[in-house]
Amino acid sequence: MKLNYFGIVISNFMPKTAKVRVAKEKFHPVIKKYVTKYQNYMVQDDRGCGVGDAVVIQPCRPRSATKRFEIIKILQEANRVSPNAFSTSNETPTELKS
Repeated sequence: MKLNYFGIVISNFMPKTAKVRVAKEKFHPVIKKYVTKYQNYMVQDDRGCGVGDAVVIQPCRPRSATKRFEIIKILQEANRVSPNAFSTSNETPTELKS
């Protein structure tokens, strides 16, 4: 049985590779609180996810020296802003063409 982890993509600048941050909560016996530990995994990205996407990863055969996981599915895509959203002019795109 393979374990599935839930994580957030924090980097995808390499081709077919993404860095995913996984949070693991563990109860600390001395301080009697839950402690969150974060671990980053290099994963095989065949689905083309972006930074901020919530994904499910699972262990697989070694794909490279650092990649031991693959993305199973994208749960939620991050909100991405189009490049034209920060335009300083108040004109619509049709008015800019003429």
